Amino acid sequence: MNICSEDFWLVAPYGGNRRPAWALSAVRTGYCERMIINPVDEHAVDLPLHRSETSEGRKHTALLLDVARRYYLDSETQAEIASAISFSRPTVSRLLAEAREVGIVQIRISHPMERVLGIEQELIRTFGLTHARVADPEEPSGAQAEVARCAADLLIEQSSEDVVICVSNGLAVAATVDALPRLIWPRSRVVQMIGSVGPSERLLDSPEICRKMAQRLGGFAGLSFVGTPQTIARNADGAYQLFRIGDAVAARNTHAAIYDALRLAKDI
Repeated sequence: MNICSEDFWLVAPYGGNRRPAWALSAVRTGYCERMIINPVDEHAVDLPLHRSETSEGRKHTALLLDVARRYYLDSETQAEIASAISFSRPTVSRLLAEAREVGIVQIRISHPMERVLGIEQELIRTFGLTHARVADPEEPSGAQAEVARCAADLLIEQSSEDVVICVSNGLAVAATVDALPRLIWPRSRVVQMIGSVGPSERLLDSPEICRKMAQRLGGFAGLSFVGTPQTIARNADGAYQLFRIGDAVAARNTHAAIYDALRLAKDI
């Protein structure tokens, strides 16, 4: 019996009208294409060996699945796989490439943040922004907290230890300050942008927000207070009179500023 590893031809002696049992076994396992029978009278008889294409396809698919699982799921190297299934390493490499080509192996690169990052980049391009953050809360009820966390993260990313931050007031600003981490920035300074106090919602007004942010940053709070008399600067040669208006008790009490302006302008 002679066996060729490339084409896997099987040459067997012929002793009658029946094929040898071992040749039939080779047919069933699908390892040979044809069987050449050499009878006693030396007239060669070439008989085709039939095998199922479906069976061969199933075996090859099973082989691709086995190799792919070993490599991608079990983290085996190509050399280890080749040793386990008695193939060469280049053959294993070709099998892995085939597994990807036929769709047995499908690699997907994805993350829940991918959509959010794409929206941020689109906002920056469309509106010419320097930075953008998009909040993506898991529940609608957590939208305010998620927006505040994103704003606080961006603030810290773009700040330094000697930063000077001006703050106003309101729910959004207060929530952002609450979301800030505790840092040690002794050279940082937080100052008021609006110099007014609201007695009904003290925690949302500029002085309190300013103090709280300074505590979070570990820096200094520079406060201004309502009720400080205006400094009068007189200019005898000037053609205009300049007044500061809008010292309202509450920060959002803008109608007081309107009344101040009306009072000053009514005699003009």
